[in-house]
Amino acid sequence: MQLIQLPEYINWRTAMQQQQRYQGYYPAQCLSRLADATVGIKGELQATFYFSQVVDQCHLIHGTADVTVCLVCQRCNEIFDKKLSISYCVTPVASDNQAKGLLSAYEPVLVESDGSINAIQLVEDELLLSLPLVAIHPSDGCLPELKPYLNSPLELTPQTHAVNRYAPFQVLSTLSAKQT
Repeated sequence: MQLIQLPEYINWRTAMQQQQRYQGYYPAQCLSRLADATVGIKGELQATFYFSQVVDQCHLIHGTADVTVCLVCQRCNEIFDKKLSISYCVTPVASDNQAKGLLSAYEPVLVESDGSINAIQLVEDELLLSLPLVAIHPSDGCLPELKPYLNSPLELTPQTHAVNRYAPFQVLSTLSAKQT
């Protein structure tokens, strides 16, 4: 199946009524915030959108996205590739007040004034949230020189000098000794 370039904005009401399904890609140039948060983006973002409605009249947008980004390993400072795969489920809302009224099980996404959603921004937000807090290679991916130091227990060094600790009430004991 040939993938097509997805639209930046999707009218969610029309898509919901027709229960449309979008499957395609976005070029890497469309993901400027993700590119700024990483070293770079390899290839294009493949994404899907499904529009559905649940029994309690809540509209849902389901989707998945896959993209490969370049990150800097925090152990060895080398660049490596990391595949980000996400799936999400959001509910379109018109205002923050409407978002507060949603059940906690539903995640809101703000709709533009013309009734459309910014699909690129939606997917990019989810991808930014899926980035690792600390980017590191798998342990076999770092430089061979670092192998002895990876996953090794910390060595405890014996203290060579006594620790001079300040005792705030030590003065009281000297005062009571002088009075007797």
